[in-house]
Amino acid sequence: MLSINIVQNHKYCNTFCGRNDIYLPNGASPKRILAYVHNCALCGKRIPKDKRSFDHFLPKTLGGKTEFKNGIVTCQDCNWLKKGNKHPGRLFDENPEMEGHLKAYLELEEVKKIVLPKAGKGNGDVYYADVLKQHIEQILGRSLFDNFKKAKKKPL
Repeated sequence: MLSINIVQNHKYCNTFCGRNDIYLPNGASPKRILAYVHNCALCGKRIPKDKRSFDHFLPKTLGGKTEFKNGIVTCQDCNWLKKGNKHPGRLFDENPEMEGHLKAYLELEEVKKIVLPKAGKGNGDVYYADVLKQHIEQILGRSLFDNFKKAKKKPL
């Protein structure tokens, strides 16, 4: 029989509930997601642990902060060679396939089950995928699905 230990707010442990959600401890660094997410958000490839990179979706040079809602896991090639310091809107205009991979990243089971540390006295769980999607759409000024709706409407 599988037993699941529940450890709350422990500095070095994660908490797993019955749904196998991953609860990051209070005070955890946003880079902690590197341990749980195995696919690149921009090209979709599976990444070995030593090649994973924490990427600021909105680059620090453009005002992006090191926080969960602005962090994605990428391979080193996508982080350094493709994205660099580009604004995400420009990146997706130049590489529309990357937006499709980002949508797939948000649907990965390993991404959807990460529960972020609670800030303050809020009730309810806050999921990394939901917070990230909302932040991305705020930066882009549109839904992630807009480009795909427009593409389907184009006549042949």
